[in-house]
Amino acid sequence: MKIDGNIGTDPARSKRADGFLNVMRGVINLLSMDEGVLTLEERRTLLRLARHVIAQRSGLRSEAPAVPDRLRKDMRGVFVTLRENNELRGCIGYVQPLESVADAVEELAVKAAIEDPRFEPVVAQEVPLLTIDISVLTPLRPISSPGEVSVGTHGVMIEAVGRHGLLLPEVATEYGWTAEQFLGHCCQKAGLDKGMWRRPGTKMYSFATEHFSEADLLPAAP
Repeated sequence: MKIDGNIGTDPARSKRADGFLNVMRGVINLLSMDEGVLTLEERRTLLRLARHVIAQRSGLRSEAPAVPDRLRKDMRGVFVTLRENNELRGCIGYVQPLESVADAVEELAVKAAIEDPRFEPVVAQEVPLLTIDISVLTPLRPISSPGEVSVGTHGVMIEAVGRHGLLLPEVATEYGWTAEQFLGHCCQKAGLDKGMWRRPGTKMYSFATEHFSEADLLPAAP
C-alpha cells in the first residue's frame, strides 16, 4: 500500500498533511541488490526515468532512458519526492518491495505528481520547475528505544491503535530533531499523541535509505 510522505514539511505545521493515508505494514524481504548499493549511473537512470514519466503524463515530449535489467528485476521499497522552488510538491512511496525498483519509480513518480492528496496535480508548466528526489529503502528493523535511531541515517515508522506514520531520514536532519523528537513527530504524523511511542503496545521500526536527488546528480535537468 502506498504512503504519501511528508518530507520537507513540518508535520506539526502542515495542515495539508491532515489527509495522510493509513497504511498496512508488510513484511519486508529485501532481495539481492548487493547490500542495496546502487551505482551512480543507476541513480541517474532512475532520476531520468522519474522525470520522463512525469513529463509524459503531463503531455510533454520526453525520451525514455535505457534501464538496466537489474533495475527491472530487483525489488525494494521506494519513495519519490517532488519539490518546486525548494518546497514540497508531492511525495508518495511504498514501504514494501511490491515491484522492481524501476517499475516502482515509474509508478510513484506519476502518483507523487497527480495523486498526493495534499496538493493539486502537477501541470505541464510546472514540470521544468520540479526537482526530483528518490529514496530506496532497506528492510524495516524493529526497535524499542530512541537510542536505536541514528538521526540522519535512519527513518522511522510507528504503529499504534490501527494507525501508522512514517518519516524519511532527511526530515530529522532538516529540522534538527533529536531521536526522541523524531519519534514524537512520527507519532504526530500518524495522528497520534507525540508521546505515544513511549506507551506499551506501540511498535517502532527504523530503516535506512539510499537517497539521491537531481539537484546533486543531474544539475542540468530541464
